[in-house]
Amino acid sequence: MLKKKFFYIAAMMAICFMGCSSPEATNKPSDKIGDIAYFKDGKCFVHSGYDSSYGEPIGVVFEVKNGTAQKIVGLDKWDSKPWALNEAEGSEINFETSEDDGSENWNIICNIVGDENGDNLYQAFTCLQYITTAGNQNWYLPAINELKAIAANKEVIKTSIDLLKENTGLEFEFPTTGWFWSSSQAPEYNGCALFVYLEDNGYGYNSKSFSYGVLAVSKLQ
Repeated sequence: MLKKKFFYIAAMMAICFMGCSSPEATNKPSDKIGDIAYFKDGKCFVHSGYDSSYGEPIGVVFEVKNGTAQKIVGLDKWDSKPWALNEAEGSEINFETSEDDGSENWNIICNIVGDENGDNLYQAFTCLQYITTAGNQNWYLPAINELKAIAANKEVIKTSIDLLKENTGLEFEFPTTGWFWSSSQAPEYNGCALFVYLEDNGYGYNSKSFSYGVLAVSKLQ
């Protein structure tokens, strides 16, 4: 019953989801890492700086391809969540997850285990269900290489978020240190997942039961 409820919620979110893209404009300048993503009138707009006319800020760009913003990190974080509790069915199962794109990693887990939505067993993932932003963004736990990209650009991202704090009611201190979970499992070790340490951009693996920070990311295209 819990699993059916989860997929019903996911389906409703998909129905409500309004995809984001950069506004069409002649000679539009290239997007950059650190640009701010806004939502207004059913569309996302990427702008290099704060401008309330663009709409509600929803995140900061951390990946750009061919001059177009691809992914954003959200304006939320959780300081201490286990990847999975010890009693979770998937805590000791080693199954393949993406290291480049975390958007499907939760679905991979759901297809392999039967307790994915019971008693909040997979807290690093399930806490993302409670994010509420304009546009109903499809937030997910970043794969290890996505998290590395955030770590590599953390100062640029923090500068943009600090700008939002100065101009809006945002109360969010973007982290530049601390351990943060990715959605990628450690491929050679049962019961372990990959993390990034933001202070020095280092990464490694640890037991899924350890409590690390969680950041949310989303695709714009």
